[in-house]
Amino acid sequence: ENVDLTEARKQLELLMDKIHELDTLYEGQHVKVNMTFGLICDPDKDIHALLKEADEKLYIGKTNGRNQVVS
Repeated sequence: ENVDLTEARKQLELLMDKIHELDTLYEGQHVKVNMTFGLICDPDKDIHALLKEADEKLYIGKTNGRNQVVS
């Protein structure tokens, strides 16, 4: 909240990298966790429009290989 699109993207990319670096053990196996984010910044839109657009971007990221920030 209260950051521009560039800063929000940077913060999400750092979070994504930190999550991927975690050593996660699941049922005796080491697994890596990937995150995909849909990012939108438009103060003129209401929350419903923002969530819809962010969700659309999220699915673009999942379709295009995952583990990315789509804005």
